[in-house]
Amino acid sequence: MHLVLSVILGIGFGFGFALLVLGYFLEKSNNIGDSVGSAFYYVRSRKFHARMDKMTPSERHEFISRYHRLF
Repeated sequence: MHLVLSVILGIGFGFGFALLVLGYFLEKSNNIGDSVGSAFYYVRSRKFHARMDKMTPSERHEFISRYHRLF
């Protein structure tokens, strides 16, 4: 009886401890939202695959909406 109870509790505690350790490392590696720093590190720069110089404001708006790449 003691052997069966100790095996069941051993499996439960072993599984729980493994989840605790893996959860700690996962939280440490994926917790980006709590990082502190300037906006420079979090703002992506715009990348274009075309170029046009000396535009009016309306042309600039049209150019950005047409040629702006997200990646």
